[in-house]
Amino acid sequence: MFFEANPPANAGGCAHASRVSQSPCLILSPYAFWSSVVTGRGTGKARPALGNHAGRMRDRHARKVARAGDERAVDDALAKDAAGRHPADGEMNAPRTRPGRAVTSEKAANRRKPLKAGAAIFALSAAAAASLGGAAAVVGLATEVPIAIPFAMLGTAALVLAGGASISRLDRFANSRRELIDDVDLLRRRLETLTDHSWELRETLELYRSVIDTVGDVVVRREAGGPVVFVNDAFTRTFGIEADAVTGRTLPLTPIREEMADRGGRPERHVMLDTVDGPRWFLWRDSAVAEEGGPPLIQSVIRDVTASLTAEAALIEARDQAESANRAKSRFVATVSHEIRTPLNGILGMAGLLSDTPLSSEQTSYVEAVRTSGEALLTLIDDVLDFSKVEAGRLDLNPAETDIRAVVETLVELIAPRAHAKSIEIAGYVDPAVPDALLVDGPRLRQVLLNLAGNGVKFTESGGVSLEVILLDATGASGDATGTATLAFTIRDTGIGLDEAQQKRIFEEFEQADLGPTRRFGGTGLGLAISQRLVRLMGGEIGVESAPCAGAAFSFTLELPVLKPARHEEALVGRRILMVSRSLVEVPLLARSLSRMGADVEVAGDPHSVSPGTILAQPFDVVLVDSRSPDGPVAAREALVARGVECPSVVLVTPGERAELAAYREEGFDAYLVKPVRSTSLLRVIAAVCANEGGEGDTDFEAGRLAAPRYVPSRSLSVLLAEDNDINALLARSALEKLGHHVRHVGDGKAAVEAVLASFDGVARPIDIVLMDLHMPVVDGFEATATIRSIESERGQTRMPVLALTADAMAETEEACRAAGADRRLTKPLDVDALGAILDEAVGLRQSA
Repeated sequence: MFFEANPPANAGGCAHASRVSQSPCLILSPYAFWSSVVTGRGTGKARPALGNHAGRMRDRHARKVARAGDERAVDDALAKDAAGRHPADGEMNAPRTRPGRAVTSEKAANRRKPLKAGAAIFALSAAAAASLGGAAAVVGLATEVPIAIPFAMLGTAALVLAGGASISRLDRFANSRRELIDDVDLLRRRLETLTDHSWELRETLELYRSVIDTVGDVVVRREAGGPVVFVNDAFTRTFGIEADAVTGRTLPLTPIREEMADRGGRPERHVMLDTVDGPRWFLWRDSAVAEEGGPPLIQSVIRDVTASLTAEAALIEARDQAESANRAKSRFVATVSHEIRTPLNGILGMAGLLSDTPLSSEQTSYVEAVRTSGEALLTLIDDVLDFSKVEAGRLDLNPAETDIRAVVETLVELIAPRAHAKSIEIAGYVDPAVPDALLVDGPRLRQVLLNLAGNGVKFTESGGVSLEVILLDATGASGDATGTATLAFTIRDTGIGLDEAQQKRIFEEFEQADLGPTRRFGGTGLGLAISQRLVRLMGGEIGVESAPCAGAAFSFTLELPVLKPARHEEALVGRRILMVSRSLVEVPLLARSLSRMGADVEVAGDPHSVSPGTILAQPFDVVLVDSRSPDGPVAAREALVARGVECPSVVLVTPGERAELAAYREEGFDAYLVKPVRSTSLLRVIAAVCANEGGEGDTDFEAGRLAAPRYVPSRSLSVLLAEDNDINALLARSALEKLGHHVRHVGDGKAAVEAVLASFDGVARPIDIVLMDLHMPVVDGFEATATIRSIESERGQTRMPVLALTADAMAETEEACRAAGADRRLTKPLDVDALGAILDEAVGLRQSA
């Protein structure tokens, strides 16, 4: 039997044609189209190239259109088949076959026999058998092997029906035919889906291969300990070996050198391999790759890191050179500092000794000039040394118990002579609520405040400079020594001010507001840079608010641990105080302090502005008159008396006006205060005059502070001085003898050790303390100190205090002194006034040991 691809146009009708939803004889039409798409045969058109996205999309669209057209063609064919197909009596129409592909069914041909039933049944059976048989054959061709067997069985069943099967069996087969046709359509759609997935998979593989081939890294896959199965194009480009020459063979790469590397805890290898460009370094990384259905493979990714390793080596070398240069610079700064400090110690020391001798006024001015110049040079050396430490990252803080109020007041007193010499004011204010003791590096904090306030004095020609410390916040219960305090430090001046550009660069190294050729203010430009670094180390940041010709305000905030809480007392509650002054800096701060002490304060610019009615209604308890009043303090006091102010009076004077104190006393002033005024002095004097505890001694309240006697030692000590510089030895010996101590001088470390041994053996005068210079001939101070400690340990001697003398202010030197056994380091130039207390403290430590 043969089936044609298209039915005849004049086929007759069939009574059971309505049962058939599709004509199987038309399956050849979509099959022919699909076969042409998949295989590229039969249509005269080649299948679109893989990877051509536009062609692939057109191909898929064509298949969808073909399926829709096939369904319409089936419906049309069924209608024609039902209307025009009439098989002859006793046999079925000869099947039509698709040109070029004939299908025969031997069993169906042998079973062509006349049907015993009526003509209609014969016709229906013949048509069904022919259709089912033809469908089985065609579907078998279309789907090839997987579904050919069930359709062959269907064809056999159809022929059995044609040979005389019953109507019921024919119905069952007709139903089965429809189900099988649906399955055919489902399988066809699945085949199309699988084909699409196959295309996508092949496209992904091609994309992966293109990426692997174009990447710069060499990629190799090989069996564990076996042959290579894959290499990318980078392998050929790098090593000059074709992929065919290495595939299936052992990897022909032998490292010239090999080093292990650790990248993020993942071990890797640095290997040097011979390439077409000569030996180069590679980063070699191996990983296991699972292979489906086979043993795991080893994938090696080999990256050329020659450039990065070369750059890294260059950076390391540059870093080492920079560190070496930095160390050399630090050594240079330390050496120069030492060499400058040594003669400077003699200059300042001798100027101090000279000032203690009878001098004329002219000679005194010369000595003060020498001292001032020497101190300026010492400040410069300290700044350079500190900057060197900051730049090298070796500037460390040493927090200790610090009284902020004492730091501020001492600092203001130190700067006051410079301010008064320019006829400007300087004052400090510390909030009474600030704790009495805080944990902070006091000397470094003092250095920051000194830099900021000193700059204020330098750039201010009129007005003044103020330093204020305010408590912003405190943690912990009231009166509790634990917790922290947040303090705001502000230094204001009425100087030349800064524009925005100057504010941005003022904290940079060697930068100054005045960069012109005149440089009328001088300086190195290191002070603010060092101050900013120090404040950052303390946990703060310096800010500035300023405008040209409007002064400047530098401020920073620090959060510090509290060691002792504040003991604030309102000791002046109920006291009414009048202050007569035109001061814009100090007097307002003094009034603020008195108000915090509980006093009712009124400030008047001149005595004539005080209302007599106010004086009568609320009499004042004390009046403070500024010596710089327009008409002078005496005239101001007389004007106040004339207006009815009859109360004790206190005059405010500068240190240069001490010669006028006796005259002020004769003019009726009860006491005086020297500016800048300490808060404790202010409270003590005001309380004394208000309590009428005056008399002849009231003017001595502040005299003790102004003309403080030199330190009086607790007892005379026997001091061994080991110093090779004759000038420094003379200076130290003179200072020690003025303190009442007995001094023995030696010129090197060996002589110092021998003197200590003689003291231990009782053949020489016992030694109470040793002042040991570190840099001496024969035996230096480090070795001499260590030898003394060793002798003490061997003999069981009591530890003798040893104070190291050095012009080297580096932190490493202090650590070396401690390691050698010195109890303390004294930096030259020596502070003669503090030397006595230092010696007593050292001996006291010895006595308590």
